[in-house]
This record gives sequence, structure tokens and C-alpha cells, in this order.
Amino acid sequence: VCKQDHNVPLFVFGDSIVDIGNNNYINTIPIARSNYPPYGLTFFKCPSGRWSDGRVVPDFFAQYANLQLLLPYLYPGNKHYINGINFASGGAGALDEINRGLFSKLFVTKSTSLTKQMLSNIISFTKLDYDHERDFTIRMSVLEFAPSISSKIFTHVLLNCWEVISLKTQARSFKKVEKILRKQIGKTQAKALLSRAVYLISIGTNDYRTFASNSKLFDSYSFEEYVDLVIGNLTSVIKEIYKNGGRKFVVMNLWSFNHVPAVLEAVASQGKDAQLEQLNQLVEMHNKQLYKAVQKLTTELQGFRYSYVDSYKVFEEITNNPAKHGLKEVKNACCGSGVYRGIQSCGGKGNVKEYELCGNPKEHLFFDSNHGSDKAYQILAEMAWNGDLNASTPVNSLSHSRIIYYQLVKMIAMIMLKQGTHRPMI
Repeated sequence: VCKQDHNVPLFVFGDSIVDIGNNNYINTIPIARSNYPPYGLTFFKCPSGRWSDGRVVPDFFAQYANLQLLLPYLYPGNKHYINGINFASGGAGALDEINRGLFSKLFVTKSTSLTKQMLSNIISFTKLDYDHERDFTIRMSVLEFAPSISSKIFTHVLLNCWEVISLKTQARSFKKVEKILRKQIGKTQAKALLSRAVYLISIGTNDYRTFASNSKLFDSYSFEEYVDLVIGNLTSVIKEIYKNGGRKFVVMNLWSFNHVPAVLEAVASQGKDAQLEQLNQLVEMHNKQLYKAVQKLTTELQGFRYSYVDSYKVFEEITNNPAKHGLKEVKNACCGSGVYRGIQSCGGKGNVKEYELCGNPKEHLFFDSNHGSDKAYQILAEMAWNGDLNASTPVNSLSHSRIIYYQLVKMIAMIMLKQGTHRPMI
């Protein structure tokens, strides 16, 4: 492995918003992957495992920084981490322990209390995959079954489980990468490389959708308590990454559920207006607490720097001014079925096989019922990169990395401090 003194690696953690295909390589069901058509149709011209018709946010950041597109961490045979790697997994959440506890309680309950309503909810729990030494969060959705416990129910439950890689497991994988880099390029070079790297984190949506749709979980915590749990776990992962060498972080907040076709479909067809309101309350609380949390880390962790990407503000801007950004459709997904094409049937791998596909994904804010289009992610990445609308604060993302490759003189941090005028963060 060649030593590269001036490159700026990008390491990515999170869920399907930034996943580039890790779920392709774990034991899961098709609906937990996006490695089938029509995903990938506009940019890659084939499915890549990204939940988009093309690229996702970290692809654009890598492009702007003159890096090659990252590989997923689980890509077979890869041990090259000089430019970074992507650990994200579609379906992942910030929380593990609560979900594990809920699963344990659920399956020791007597048959009289194991009701259809309980199992219809989305439950999450974790288990250890001893073959791969990875901790997976298993998300379960049971749609139809008999009202009493039987072998058929448990069979149906198992068939409707799917594995995703939890945030804490992603952090543990990063620790393994740190050890590999030390062996490959030496302790001093590895420390320098990891300290100038940028760490992109985007997660939380699945935690709140699980909370709002799971009556047992919903009744156990107040909104404030649950948000604190999510932010606490996210913060602990940031501290773990810091402990293993990370210093510069890009943290993305959550956009409003008002714009998600799957949620709009649920409101239109099932009358879930109250749940939408709850989800939006949770998102607003999450975003405020996340910002406070990363601000606090600057006082606790020496050398900690961050860029807070305001996805919420960007999506509000896009939906209010779609034509300005080259979009024509901000409610209906490009791919899916039902109202707003909000049923997650894109590609026909789920319970619903039929789906519709729009003529031009570049005109849509959302590609499928839950995920943005290549165009939407490009707009978000550009605004974060350039600091448009103060989409990233207090530092304007990764833009200064371009100087590295043009001058090739010395390493300057990727993230620039934006306080009236741009000053490099050193």
C-alpha cells in the first residue's frame, strides 16, 4: 500500500441515505437491498446497492474532493482504506439495546398477549453473527398471521426478518480498519491519515419510524426520553470514532417527514395524520438536540471539528422552490405504487410486485417511496459543500479539499470554518 501524505480519506456511517451497497453482502432479504433494477438506472446504468436511481450524498462529496468513489466496507477482498470506506447500511438505526430488549420481552410473552397488533409493528433487535463477528440489527415486519402462537407464526416471523448493520457495529468495523492501516502504513502515518480524514454520519430516520409505529415502545418513553437515547447513542459512536483517530466530522440532520412519499401515502390511505405529526415533532427535537450535542463535543474533545449539514432546511428550500433547482415533482416518488407512489414496491421485490416508474427520475425529489433521487442528493451535497443557505454550519463542509489537489503543497483540512469569510481549519 503506497503512503499518501496529502490525501483526505472519507469514512461514512449511517443508514440507507448514505449506504452504497453493504447490504448486498449480508444475509438478508431482497427488500432490504437495492441491488436490482430500476435502482442505479441513471448514473451507473445498473444497480449498485444504492437506494437511488444513481448516486447518494457521499458519492458527491468524494467527487468534489477529487476522490474515487468509495467502496462499501463489505466489498469482497478489499483491504485498501487510504481513501476511506463506507460502513453505512440501509435500515440501520442509532439504537440497539432497547430493540434487543423489546424482542426478548415479545417472545417470552404468553400467546394471549402476542397479538396481531404487536407483531404488525416493526420490531428491531440485535444478535451476534458468530461466523462474521458482526452485530446485526434485525428488522421484522409481520403483515399477516394467525392470532395465536404456532409454529407457522414463528416460521412467518423468521421469514420476515432481515439483517442490517447497526451503527455501533459500523464503529467497531472502523476500529478494525484503523488497526489494518497501522499495519499497512505504520502507526505514525495511520494516525496522521485518520486525523485529517472526514467522517460523514447520517442516521436516525429508522429509529423514529420504529418508535412512532411501535405501540409498546411508544408507550414506554416520552418523546424527550427517546430522542435523548438516540442522540446519546449517536454521540457515543462519534466519541468512539474520535478515540480511534477521527477529528473532523460531517453530521447530517433529518429532513421533515412531510416530504416522504411513504408517509404521505400512509396519511392518504390510512388516515395516519397523527403519526405524521408525531414524526415531525420527533425530527424537530432530534435536529435541535443533535446540533447541541455536536456543539458540546467541541468543548469536551480536543481538536474536534464538525460541519452540521442541515438536510431539513435544504429539503424545505427544494420543496418550496422546485423549479429553481430543476425539479418538477416533489411529492410523488419516481418509482413505487399507490398514492404518491408511496408503497415501497420499486423493483417488485417486496410484498407488492407491481410498481410504476416515471419517465425522468431527474425531475423527482424522491426516487422511491423513502429515498431521494440522484438529483436531490446532488442538490443537498452541493448546498452543503458550498455553504448555500447556511446548509452546513459552522464549517462549510468539504470544499477546501480541492486546494489540496490543485496545489499539492501541504495538507489542509477538508472542512473550512465559515465565520463571515472562509478560514481553513487546521
